[in-house]
Amino acid sequence: AEVDHPSECDPTGWLSVKTIWQYKATEYRNVSHGDLQKEVNKKYAKQCIIDGYGYRFCICDSLTPEKKDEWERILTYSVKSINPTSPEVKVLSAGDLAAWTRHFPAIILRLFRPSLAGSANHLDAWGTTAIAITPTFIPIPTWVPIIERITDHMNMSIHPAEVNLTVQGEAGVGKTRMVYEILAGIPGLKGLIIYTNDESNAREISRYLANDSSLRAILVADECSLDSREQIRGILHGHRKRIRVIAIDNTGERPP
Repeated sequence: AEVDHPSECDPTGWLSVKTIWQYKATEYRNVSHGDLQKEVNKKYAKQCIIDGYGYRFCICDSLTPEKKDEWERILTYSVKSINPTSPEVKVLSAGDLAAWTRHFPAIILRLFRPSLAGSANHLDAWGTTAIAITPTFIPIPTWVPIIERITDHMNMSIHPAEVNLTVQGEAGVGKTRMVYEILAGIPGLKGLIIYTNDESNAREISRYLANDSSLRAILVADECSLDSREQIRGILHGHRKRIRVIAIDNTGERPP
């Protein structure tokens, strides 16, 4: 796998530079030192290393810290022989990747624990319902400013003034479908989005996100009243660097 765009927001540091990831679905005892050197020198991997990509070797097994350090020394020597300025090499085990996944509750919800959803949905499940209700989406020119505001609010490299962004309008005008289309069109958001149209559940999810500083998510709270929006803002305001909320409201009520 080749990741061309570094991520300053990645909590692990594994994606802080552009990277190439090589995966092995085998036990670690089947991998020799010679195998590690061969992996690095495969044509595609070698070219990426020459081009300045950081090298990540992932194995579907558990590794002791000593074995991981040993492999990183071997791979670093091989990588530096190809490109002396290459970024730091990382060896990752199945446990490392599992721990990484838990930073993103929407991924857990979608792939591993759908029973935990309650009345919440991941992006794909939400989209199936949203599209079934209104099969054809037609963007309206007057919506461009709010589309731009939502897109900017999703930018995790920017620290917003408020964790909540409220989308208000008459019932049935297409607010929910518009928000879905915007979020579905932004690359990389699928693993972050949790949707609910139950404001009680939205408050519960907010507390869950606030209580674990390792989590990152975008909460879409549909049918969200002024009272609930203010409660969610109070719960998550201090966590807006890693959490974003889009509240969709039909009432038109605004805080004083």
